[in-house]
Amino acid sequence: MKSIQRICIIFMIMGLFIGCEDEKDDKSNGDFSAFKGTYKLSEESWDCDGAEDVQYITFTDAGLAKLWDFAGDSCDLDDDCYWADPAEQLTHSSGDVYTDTDGVETTIQKSGDVLTLIIAGFTMKWDKISDDVETYSPICD
Repeated sequence: MKSIQRICIIFMIMGLFIGCEDEKDDKSNGDFSAFKGTYKLSEESWDCDGAEDVQYITFTDAGLAKLWDFAGDSCDLDDDCYWADPAEQLTHSSGDVYTDTDGVETTIQKSGDVLTLIIAGFTMKWDKISDDVETYSPICD
């Protein structure tokens, strides 16, 4: 009985190492490092009758994307805090197409320091402001 338990444990450990190795390979094959950093929504993508719409999007080199929307800008006219969406894990589908946690496909194109996101036919441009993955606070309740 103990030998069967040992064999099961060995297979579980092997599966853990194999699983970790596969995860590492997936991240490096996704080319997420090309997008790593913090971007601010470009003025040409504001959709608020000309009012400033302060939004940031961050990308990690592991493919995590997070949106930060400042509620106190002249577009939202709310408290001085950030609406922070949960981070979405992107996976590389093919070409410029990536799929998020919810299965939504996004085309991501980068030209210099400008990132273009196309989601369901809607295009947004983002200007890179930092190579670092920034966080913003306070978070709105």
